[in-house]
Amino acid sequence: MMEPSQNRILVVDEQTHLCFPTLDYTAELFQLIQTNRAFLEQYLPWIPNMQKEWHAQRFLKEARMMNKGKQRLTTLIIHQSELAGAVSLVHLDLPNKRAEMGYWLKEDLQGQGIMTRSCSRLIRYAFTGLHLNRVEMRMIASNNSSKKIPLRLGFELEGILKEYQISKAGHFENVEVYGLLKKDWNGTK
Repeated sequence: MMEPSQNRILVVDEQTHLCFPTLDYTAELFQLIQTNRAFLEQYLPWIPNMQKEWHAQRFLKEARMMNKGKQRLTTLIIHQSELAGAVSLVHLDLPNKRAEMGYWLKEDLQGQGIMTRSCSRLIRYAFTGLHLNRVEMRMIASNNSSKKIPLRLGFELEGILKEYQISKAGHFENVEVYGLLKKDWNGTK
């Protein structure tokens, strides 16, 4: 895996790019989470733990450390020169050439294709830069908006993990697993 640097970006389109986390984004990340807290808490179990700016700084430090250690590859989505969200290869398993993808985007940018294009760009890097063979996405079965992304990108629904996690409301929820193999990847989406 190429060593992430502060200057390195992955261009998504004319208005959007992915960059590696730096501590320079601490205040902006914290403000983005504060502004979008109610929306993000529906799907991201770690959001309630982001109560202070130093929590955002810790998140960025951990992301940098995990990137450097090649356990994860976190990128920040910069849209029109502002932090908009993140897309990551979590559970990066280089020996077995696979990773799980996770992502989130602030509420007012939903439905514009930004996340689909950002995921596509990171998938391209996963298959061509990291030489992975498999990328998967897991999401709460009730998250209908998010489920559209893997389907647009050629992923297949491989299974349902029944009552896999507990929701914010305290009830069990199913999680769907979507997978994409390098040999089935279109490369142009």
